Amino acid sequence: MAASIALFTWLGYFLDKRWQTFPWLTITGAVLGIVTGFYNFFKTVFLLDKKNQNRHPDEN
Repeated sequence: MAASIALFTWLGYFLDKRWQTFPWLTITGAVLGIVTGFYNFFKTVFLLDKKNQNRHPDEN
């Protein structure tokens, strides 16, 4: 999660310096990194939850 935030923020910062649009692409990159990081986090959590449900079926 931290890697995606850092990568997209750095990419936005790099493009801001190149095209002199500071801070818009840095902010956009940070937001994209946060969204991507949370998406991957929740995808992993739901996948682990699904695997655990298959291992231990509910006995009501």
